[in-house]
Amino acid sequence: MTMTKSDKFKDTKFEELMTDLENIVQKLEDETLSLDDSMELHADALVLVEICRQRLNEADQKIQQLVSDNDGNLEVADLDS
Repeated sequence: MTMTKSDKFKDTKFEELMTDLENIVQKLEDETLSLDDSMELHADALVLVEICRQRLNEADQKIQQLVSDNDGNLEVADLDS
């Protein structure tokens, strides 16, 4: 079974993903980078952006579930409920 790029970052913390993304942006700004290298870095960046977006959406759902229940009262609930 082959590992996808998103599998590679599955257990990486959000802050580390952002740092990796910032490093890619810095590399892409280097005018001496080859087209092939630029395209590979761009593909990596797209994977990182998607993973970060998913994590932020999950965090947003958790926050929404923490702040209100059906009656408008505060309660703590799992994402699955």
